[in-house]
Amino acid sequence: MVYAVGLYALGEINDGKAAEIAGVSCWDMRNILTEADLDLRLGPRDMDELQQEVDVAMELGAESDDNDED
Repeated sequence: MVYAVGLYALGEINDGKAAEIAGVSCWDMRNILTEADLDLRLGPRDMDELQQEVDVAMELGAESDDNDED
């Protein structure tokens, strides 16, 4: 748990990865981080992360469209 919180505090991982490392749910990890007086970082932190999210969304949309045609 301490390792996961530390990595999150350093900005090395997001809350989801911290939860995975600690073996708790994302919701529990968010509560743990809040109790540790850490600000939750939700959403993309920079333009590169934003572009990655857009790319994934576009791929998922294209896959959904392909499935609709079947």
